[in-house]
Amino acid sequence: IQAGREVWIGGESDGLCQIEGRLRSTDAQAIDQRLAALAATVCPNDPRTAAQRRADALGALAADATRLGCECGRPDCTAAGTKPSSPVVI
Repeated sequence: IQAGREVWIGGESDGLCQIEGRLRSTDAQAIDQRLAALAATVCPNDPRTAAQRRADALGALAADATRLGCECGRPDCTAAGTKPSSPVVI
């Protein structure tokens, strides 16, 4: 069963792609914890759902970012002080 590890990315549709895979349990748990941590770096006023923040966190994780950019748009946002760090430019 361990030999069945794989990750695949489905085709693009309406600007979105689907990612699926089979990972070692320890790796999946590490990714789950990292996504939760990144998703929690925005302020409480961020308009995204928890699921949307986790999806965005996967992109941030791939870009080696240390946090998500908050999307609340408020001038007093405590999470918007600095832009997320990432070595990737798109």
